[in-house]
Amino acid sequence: MESKGEDIGGPPGKCDQCGHDPTIADHTGQAEVLMLKKRITELTDSIEMLVQENEQSKLTNIELVFALMDRNEHARKQDQEIERRKADLLARQEQIDQHVEEAKKTE
Repeated sequence: MESKGEDIGGPPGKCDQCGHDPTIADHTGQAEVLMLKKRITELTDSIEMLVQENEQSKLTNIELVFALMDRNEHARKQDQEIERRKADLLARQEQIDQHVEEAKKTE
């Protein structure tokens, strides 16, 4: 049975076949492979975390867009109401001016 740096029964931390200590350097390259696998796992976890953060950021951005759309709609309705009131006031002012002119003519 080939040992891949695992402690199967030989001296602690030594290869069963040759007695090599894989923590120093592994003659089969297993230590390097294990370190690379560990690094790949760390990078994969890091990428997954970044993807989740990106998705959350997208959701936050979408929420902001909808909030801005709601604000714009509210502002548009307020502008329409202001324009309607302005038109009403101008019409009233015109009626008042006409009444004043008629009153001046009848005096």
